[in-house]
Amino acid sequence: MYHIQYLNSKIVNYFNEKLDGYIKNNYRYTELKVETVNGFQTPNIVKEIKPKIKEQLLNGLFKTSDLFHLHLIHYNKGGRQGLHIHPHEVYSFILYLNNADGDTIFNFKDRTIIEKPKKGKIIFFNAKIPHKAKTSFKYKRVLVGAIETKKRYHGYWMLT
Repeated sequence: MYHIQYLNSKIVNYFNEKLDGYIKNNYRYTELKVETVNGFQTPNIVKEIKPKIKEQLLNGLFKTSDLFHLHLIHYNKGGRQGLHIHPHEVYSFILYLNNADGDTIFNFKDRTIIEKPKKGKIIFFNAKIPHKAKTSFKYKRVLVGAIETKKRYHGYWMLT
């Protein structure tokens, strides 16, 4: 599964404001094992997000009850993500909160897809697809989500 759509600026600005607040209060993930290099990453904030915001975020593709993890990342100059998968999820998504560099690379078995960070772009994908974020020098900001469901939902899916 691989699906791209665009969200309105209101939802993107909501998460940018949340990220700014978390940075100000230093509400960060403190575990040693994360793929974020040279960046600020929050812990799971899914319980802090109102159902209406979750509905707008998922845009009818998934049920809000299937969303079990959300975290925000602000990449510092030179920040990146190593190659990884999300082993405990069925689907994942990345919402770009600003226009930046630091492309996201998806390594399918038969091809590689490179996505440019564009404010409002959200990419839903099979969580087992290896992916990484190239080095960012323009302070890329993203929201990352995890969906746990075995059901198929409406949309235009590209199956791997």
